[in-house]
Amino acid sequence: MAPSEIFAVVLFTFVIPVGWMFAVPLVKKWRRDLERKSAGGPDLEVLYQELAQLRERVLELEERVDFAERLMSQVRDRERLPGAR
Repeated sequence: MAPSEIFAVVLFTFVIPVGWMFAVPLVKKWRRDLERKSAGGPDLEVLYQELAQLRERVLELEERVDFAERLMSQVRDRERLPGAR
């Protein structure tokens, strides 16, 4: 067999199939990325509004927890005092 024939056999039996195995997933990933970019991502204004709402809820919950802790400490203090109900 001539060297060019050996090269052709190796090329068609190993190089092209292995290259195809790596190329197909990469092309699919690039297509998905392009589709996501063309479809547009999430609207940032909506995300900022949701984040602001979540911050408000967290602040409200912090206030409620502080209030509950104060009430619980008042009850404990009353129980410790002699003669207090």
